[in-house]
Amino acid sequence: MKNNSHAGKPNAGSPRAFRLTRFFSTTSFVGILVVTAGLFWVYRDFTVRHLIDHESRANADLTRAFANVVWDKYRPLVLGSRGRSRDSLLADPALAQLRADYAQLKQLRWGGFAGYDPWFANVNNASLGVLAAYTELAGDFERLFIQQGGDFERFYAQAAVIGALPKAQRHATLRAIP
Repeated sequence: MKNNSHAGKPNAGSPRAFRLTRFFSTTSFVGILVVTAGLFWVYRDFTVRHLIDHESRANADLTRAFANVVWDKYRPLVLGSRGRSRDSLLADPALAQLRADYAQLKQLRWGGFAGYDPWFANVNNASLGVLAAYTELAGDFERLFIQQGGDFERFYAQAAVIGALPKAQRHATLRAIP
């Protein structure tokens, strides 16, 4: 009688048998890796875009709130800062009052948010000029952003085109945006 103790096992000299389960396990593993990598990339891209959009809106909202709070009361200080020396500006009681109002606003309405502390520490006529320009032009740029479909790349490209125009034409172009 023949010994069948090696039944089902290939002989040393025969070719290795094809194992379907090993093939499917490897293919499944590779497929899972590809799908996982794809999902990770899509999720990461979505998350980054969402975070950028959220932070941009939050920054614009905070800047708008700050500008709206200080603009009416401090318009003369801001508009009158052009050509003043830093020492003259720092000695202005209106600037001291602006800083005090900022400290109160920061504590009472912003929960201690210190995002504008560097601006106040280094305030000068140029930084006040930026505030004046922002207050004057923010609405125009918001309309430009909406006109560009909320696409930052298109917005920045169009803003660069407008920025290359002479000042009077820049302002007229921005004001004409529906």
